[in-house]
Amino acid sequence: MTVTRPLEVVRHIVEHLKPGGTFHLNFVHAPGGANLAEAAAQRAEAIKHLEATLQAEVPLHVDVPEELYARYVKPRG
Repeated sequence: MTVTRPLEVVRHIVEHLKPGGTFHLNFVHAPGGANLAEAAAQRAEAIKHLEATLQAEVPLHVDVPEELYARYVKPRG
């Protein structure tokens, strides 16, 4: 699924995620094809928002050269 406005989606998820809830992030890091250029342009800002508001259980790292995966948890209290 291609998300054309990832920053908007991430903000919505963070806002509605319950304390202790986890958010799994996985995307292909290459604009074009299924990844729209506008989505790729917002990706860094969306990740920055996640790192500022949630705690990384699995920090963002490269599993496959063009695919990124991370897992975040919303802190309790």
